[in-house]
Amino acid sequence: MARPSHIASLTIALLAVSVSAILIRLCISPPTTIAFWRLLMAGAVFLAWSGATGQWRPSRRDLGIAFVAAIFLAAHFYLWIGSLFMTSINSSVVLLATQPLFALVLQVIFERVPAAARNILSLVGGLTGAAILAHGDFLKGGLAGKGDLYSIAGTAMVAVYLLVGTKRRGALVPYLGAVYTMSGLMLALVAAVSGDTLVAARPIDWLWLALLAAVPTLLGHTLLNRAMQHFPSYAVNLSILVEPLLTSVLAFFVFSEVPTGNVILGAALIIAAVLVELLGGRKEARANGASSILK
Repeated sequence: MARPSHIASLTIALLAVSVSAILIRLCISPPTTIAFWRLLMAGAVFLAWSGATGQWRPSRRDLGIAFVAAIFLAAHFYLWIGSLFMTSINSSVVLLATQPLFALVLQVIFERVPAAARNILSLVGGLTGAAILAHGDFLKGGLAGKGDLYSIAGTAMVAVYLLVGTKRRGALVPYLGAVYTMSGLMLALVAAVSGDTLVAARPIDWLWLALLAAVPTLLGHTLLNRAMQHFPSYAVNLSILVEPLLTSVLAFFVFSEVPTGNVILGAALIIAAVLVELLGGRKEARANGASSILK
């Protein structure tokens, strides 16, 4: 039985990761700048922790895996953070919740895991929900539809990132320290090529960037990983599905964003599809693990 302290820890974790999109939208710095500092600051903390605990660095094999994973993580943050400046917070966050469905496709393709009827049902339902949501945003004109595509592409990138990470053998913290740091440096190269500055656009943005690294990344991710030790993994994944709701509530109070009809209908289908997938069995839930932890 889970202790009250474990339940409280999971609750704090969900609240922490739910503020990610809000903190990003409070910044006016370029998406590359936001992603760079978020990853670099979090990576520095993880590497410092690894040094203090004697787990200084991953093995050479894990460093190679970390490098590959860092490419997809950098792409994820570049695309997803960019989407938040093109479409609504509600649309972007709901589409990110389709990550377990992308993980399902990757399992079938790369790990030869047979697809059951339930898997096909959840995949079709999730894609239908995403299509309804994106179609409504495209009809609005402007950048909303493009933002949806960025969010979907970013979701695919994080699914690959998590799949690559399952190949590591060493401790998690030094691995994450290496991944985050390398991802940040990769984004610095992107900024140099695109001409983006890595200096925050205004002084207050430094506060939002520091909170972004500290609250959803370090506090939220750490507590969610801790929750995996005290709850069944599928239960943690199901609890993460409340995150789009929490983020929507925050977006309403901070930015006065109200979900439109296409977002509500699309969200209902996507969440139902993910529920079908995660409730299908613990093995599949573990394979889809930590679907929202990276936001």
